Amino acid sequence: MVAPLTNEASSESSPQYVYFSVDDLDAAHERAREAGSRELTEIEVRPWGERSFYARDPFENPICFVDSQTLFTGKRDTTPQTS
Repeated sequence: MVAPLTNEASSESSPQYVYFSVDDLDAAHERAREAGSRELTEIEVRPWGERSFYARDPFENPICFVDSQTLFTGKRDTTPQTS
């Protein structure tokens, strides 16, 4: 359920992740680290093939940065990983 819009700004963070697709995930991770992002995870390749990291913005909203080369298929990636 989406809360109705009001004229007053909400002081509560959103429980939903906002996803950002970026061309240079490593640079975005470094920039997030330098900016002091909270709950910053390392960059990982998820079981479904997504290369991403998670953090919280200054307002405590959960955010995720995804490599723009990620192709989401909705399936688990079964291709062998190479280093």
